[in-house]
Amino acid sequence: MAAAPAARCATACWPFRCSGNRHWVVRCPACQTAIWNEHGTRKAVPRYVRVGTLDAPHALPPQAHIFTRSRQPWVLLPREQPAYRAYHDAAKTWPAESLARYEAAKAVRAAEAKAARAAAKGQA
Repeated sequence: MAAAPAARCATACWPFRCSGNRHWVVRCPACQTAIWNEHGTRKAVPRYVRVGTLDAPHALPPQAHIFTRSRQPWVLLPREQPAYRAYHDAAKTWPAESLARYEAAKAVRAAEAKAARAAAKGQA
């Protein structure tokens, strides 16, 4: 599936069933398949890409299964992979390389927010 330009994608926001927090889902404008989602804000650092939308989903097996409390009984999970009834502690489960990328992305996002606040102050 070719990536749809974000400007043409349909975006929807609704509360999570479990927590009530905001959950943004971006869908393909042609078929409405969920492509990625963001939690909390449209400026969220991580974007959770739906692996089934990739050309080679087999290249990215899951590192863990989350929110298994709502899985259907016919969905069988491999015993060798961690599974969590709700969310998980990323600091304990993500590889060090992923955590480093996440921290770097958070720093960039914080710098962008700081620059935007400074610019808004200058216009006031």
